[in-house]
Amino acid sequence: MTMHNTHPCRQSILLVALTVAFGSAYAAEEDVAQLIKPDSSISAGLGTVSGKKEDRAVFGQYNGMRKNSGQIFLDIDYLKRDDTSGLWTNLSGRNLGNENRELGFSQQKQGDWRYFFEYGELVRNYSNTINTNISGIGTENITVNSVGNPAILAGAAALRAAQGTGSNQDLKTTRKSLGFGVDKWLSENLQLEVSFKNEDKTGARLFGMGANCRAGRYGCTAAGGAILLLPEPINSSTRQFELKLNYSDDKLSLNGGYYGTFYVNKFGSLKTTIANPASMWDPDGTQLGPAASVAALTTLMQLPLALPPDNQAHQFSLAGTYAITPTTRTTFKYSFTRQTQKESFDGMGLVGGPRGALDAVIDTAVGQVGITARPMPKLSLVANLRYEQKSDKTPIAPYRQSLTTSAPVGLANTNNPASHTKVKGKLEASYQLPEGYRATGAIDYDMRDLGRPTGTNDTSGQASAIRAKTEEIGYRAELRKSLSETLNGTLTIGHSERRGSMWMTATNGTAPTGAPDTGGFSLFPLFWMDTDRDKFKASFDWSATDKLTFQASMEGMAEHYYAPTMRGARDGKTTNINLDAAYAISDNWKMNGWYSRGDTIMDINGASGAYSAGLRQLGHNLGLGVRGAATGKLEVGGDLTFSYEVNRNGIGVIGTNTQPNALPAAAFRQLNLNIFGKYALDKSSDIKVNLIHQRYYSNEWFWNNNGTPFFFTDGTTVSQKDQQNTTFLGATYIYKFQ
Repeated sequence: MTMHNTHPCRQSILLVALTVAFGSAYAAEEDVAQLIKPDSSISAGLGTVSGKKEDRAVFGQYNGMRKNSGQIFLDIDYLKRDDTSGLWTNLSGRNLGNENRELGFSQQKQGDWRYFFEYGELVRNYSNTINTNISGIGTENITVNSVGNPAILAGAAALRAAQGTGSNQDLKTTRKSLGFGVDKWLSENLQLEVSFKNEDKTGARLFGMGANCRAGRYGCTAAGGAILLLPEPINSSTRQFELKLNYSDDKLSLNGGYYGTFYVNKFGSLKTTIANPASMWDPDGTQLGPAASVAALTTLMQLPLALPPDNQAHQFSLAGTYAITPTTRTTFKYSFTRQTQKESFDGMGLVGGPRGALDAVIDTAVGQVGITARPMPKLSLVANLRYEQKSDKTPIAPYRQSLTTSAPVGLANTNNPASHTKVKGKLEASYQLPEGYRATGAIDYDMRDLGRPTGTNDTSGQASAIRAKTEEIGYRAELRKSLSETLNGTLTIGHSERRGSMWMTATNGTAPTGAPDTGGFSLFPLFWMDTDRDKFKASFDWSATDKLTFQASMEGMAEHYYAPTMRGARDGKTTNINLDAAYAISDNWKMNGWYSRGDTIMDINGASGAYSAGLRQLGHNLGLGVRGAATGKLEVGGDLTFSYEVNRNGIGVIGTNTQPNALPAAAFRQLNLNIFGKYALDKSSDIKVNLIHQRYYSNEWFWNNNGTPFFFTDGTTVSQKDQQNTTFLGATYIYKFQ
């Protein structure tokens, strides 16, 4: 009997369906096979960069190419699974041919155990160049030898001629870390994790000191001052140890353990020797004087400078989540941390301190609880509460002689305890409305209580007012709408108010008291001032077609600060705009672009009430990228990014005061172009080529203003080339294997 198909299209549909189904199955099998037997690879290559080291000071900060124009690339990714035992072995290495290398090795049996070793190096080459005659950089003993000699040839011209005649020094810091760890599943629900990491840091970075001499103080016979660049020597170790125990079942997840850090600095203090005080410069290019004040300044500036002391911290914590019902889950966390700093002052080289050591002890307890619930299909609730109690148990003792000659003479400044209590909370509800709307409302709470501050025994008085407690309450509302199947929009608005307790001052060795004459305060710190803050944010995402998508957002914030007088911050405003787009030109070619703009404005009245300042930071960022397959073997792409930022300081006057000198604007620009291509030589080997061009500009006026460098009292200058253009070309061979 012959059967006839009366619907011939059904056969084609069935064939297509089977092809899709089995094609997907084959693809899934390939994915599984890739997971079971993943590819390993090793790559090696060479790179070179153009220009002098001054032209690549910014480009070469972290890639080792500031001093070296050539680079060796060596990476390895080895991953293998033993089919018999199920043992995974992983060896990975990054940048093994340069000074910022990483190497790791691990083995594991999934669901049973794992161990790993990690080694890393990170070198930071500072972009500034120091021209100086000081010696001993990188050690704890520095000798200051002046550049030039104003005693022989005085005047501004002589100073300009002397600048740059010292030797150039480029500072850098090197971090070397070694870590290892072990994980073990003790049971189906219980896992133990143990890890240790040691990091050694060496080198030197920008540092210094200054001294101000007034007649009658420190033996000074006249007013004067001096400032020296003294690079901080770095030779320290940081050790971190972590022990964690993790438990999980269908409803409860817990993790608890211990985390400890131990910091050891091999340098306790920096000792300075000024070889020839008579060769130090005044700002006008003449010899620093008078002689009696110079002698007093020299004595002050040759006192040892404290460097970061040894310290340690120990934290015990417990955190977890619990599913109360299928739609209700709670989270909780508690931690207790003890931080101590008990290094001997004498051992640091600070002989003659009022105590043998600071004996600092700070205990911090943090508790946090949260809950998320969906009591109704359309209603979601979130509530969080965080409590922090910091107790500073450091003994109060005098550490610095008072800077006043008025009675009572001889009182000293003490350390200030840093205890505080902080409470933060959030309550949020979200409800699904008809026609695709979703509304969210929230209340945020932030309380900070420093307690009643103690007197500092500072007989010269305290410049700024203080507050014991502030509270801030904020309200947020959000409306989200699915405008169509391809377009979604969100609008968020918020308002918050911060208020505080009475303003206080600590002066003449007394405890802080409320002062009715609030105008006597020189400054009201921004973080304690009463504040009204308004925020808004609007965003949308749009899938215009299957190939084209857009995302955009705009947010703004306006702040107004209140204080008993007009001194300090007054108004602030911030706006941010973000645009993002992606387009699939074809199956093989894709491109994306983005733009962001940030603008921050702050109005401030000077502490003396004589001037006002309008501060503005405006930044633009732009990016464009494209990549695709030119042929079956060639993949190419490129990225272009551009950043521009300018900081302006608009200075004005209040009343009849004289117009102050305005600070110049500081601008920053950077353009990066990265073009790359990868060509498949065969199934197991590729060649990759990268071309990178960077253009950088910055007019850091605080180091160099219109060709006039900032100089220290010994004639030392710090500089960085304003315009830097660099081009990098590199080629890498990649071999893949299993």
